Amino acid sequence: MRLHLWKLTALLAIVVLGACGKKRSTRAEVVECSSISLDAKGTGQCLVQLYRWKVADAQRAAIDRHREVDSLKKWTEDSLWALDAAKHKSALQACRR
Repeated sequence: MRLHLWKLTALLAIVVLGACGKKRSTRAEVVECSSISLDAKGTGQCLVQLYRWKVADAQRAAIDRHREVDSLKKWTEDSLWALDAAKHKSALQACRR
C-alpha cells in the first residue's frame, strides 16, 4: 500500500510540474516565422509546417503580422523624414531653382 501511494504521489508531482512548464507562445511563433519569410504566404506555410497550425489560422495570423510590420516600417520612414524635414525642404527648393 505504501509503495502504491508513493508512486501515485510521484506521478501527481510529474503531472503538476509538466502543467507548469513552458507554455506555447503563438505570438513568438508568428514573429519567428515572419522573420524568416519574405511575405505573408511564406509565414503562413512556416506556421503550418513548423508549428502544426491550422491553415486558416496561419493565413490570418500571417496577414495580420505582415500588416503590423508594414505599418511599423511606414511609421519609421515617416519619422525619419520628419527629423530631416528642414533639410528636405531646402533640397526641394534648390531643385525648383
